[in-house]
Amino acid sequence: MAGKGKKENLKHLSSEEARMNGSKGGRASVAARRNKKTMREALEMLMFDVEVDEAAKDKLRGAGISEKDFNNQMLITLGLMKKAREGDVQAYNAICAMIGEKPAEKMELGGNMCSKLQVVHISKSPDDANFPSSESDVEL
Repeated sequence: MAGKGKKENLKHLSSEEARMNGSKGGRASVAARRNKKTMREALEMLMFDVEVDEAAKDKLRGAGISEKDFNNQMLITLGLMKKAREGDVQAYNAICAMIGEKPAEKMELGGNMCSKLQVVHISKSPDDANFPSSESDVEL
């Protein structure tokens, strides 16, 4: 009796069957991408929807936002800003990332054994044009 994971258990397909299965996979992939795109478009549509309830309008007015800018995106942004002002570090980091002002992470290490050791590490975003792409790009 053949066990799991053995070559005897493999199903041999004709080239026609393999082509048909590949075609099914391709169609399923296209449908999945289309659904994701539809979800993105729906979210974008709802973010800029101008129909916000009266309580939301009062909040936006109270923040000094013009009525022409009343939409869900502005309401969410206002809530995120409020959280950051209250000390929510994740909200602050989200805002920094959105506006492209994410602070650089720094790490310093000092030591005193036989010789003085000082290591300074500043991480940058991989989106940065000066970000090294390989070890050979790093200056020592």
